[in-house]
Amino acid sequence: MKGLITCFEDFSSIKENTSRIVAEKLNLPFKVLPVSFSDCDKLISEDYDFIIQLGVAASRNIVTIERYAHNLAHSPKQSDNLGVTPFNKEVVEGAALCLETNIPFNDLNCLTGDWEWSYSAGTYVCNSLYFKSLQRFPQTKIIFIHLPYHLNQSEPKEALNKYSEIVLQTWNKLSNFS
Repeated sequence: MKGLITCFEDFSSIKENTSRIVAEKLNLPFKVLPVSFSDCDKLISEDYDFIIQLGVAASRNIVTIERYAHNLAHSPKQSDNLGVTPFNKEVVEGAALCLETNIPFNDLNCLTGDWEWSYSAGTYVCNSLYFKSLQRFPQTKIIFIHLPYHLNQSEPKEALNKYSEIVLQTWNKLSNFS
């Protein structure tokens, strides 16, 4: 099984992007993506059996695995790295309102560590990437994982270790799908 981890470059007040640090730490195939509503998915191809997408969610205190991506880009107060601030805009014009991960929901319940399911990937670039990817690559197993900002945690290095372990477990689980 050929897999890929995606993560994001630094943006806004996130000067050490947790998603990039975790991807680098795991020493698995990864790509750093632009924080851009329009270009976030441009570096991804359909050459993969599975893709684990990582993003940072500074307001969250627990790792969240996203079950759904919504066809909504809405960020009037925080622009992407190109200065775009969408207001109630569709990610993909005319597409479904919502897409669910194509990994069977219960197959990831065996992951250990401090995490929970989330039912909204938000309305920023992370959600746009997830929605576009699920739309473009229906044969590729795709999951999005939001990581809390490690520098907001009392023990940043320990937080990175815990996040990395959950992502590695996810990689191992997806690598073993037939």
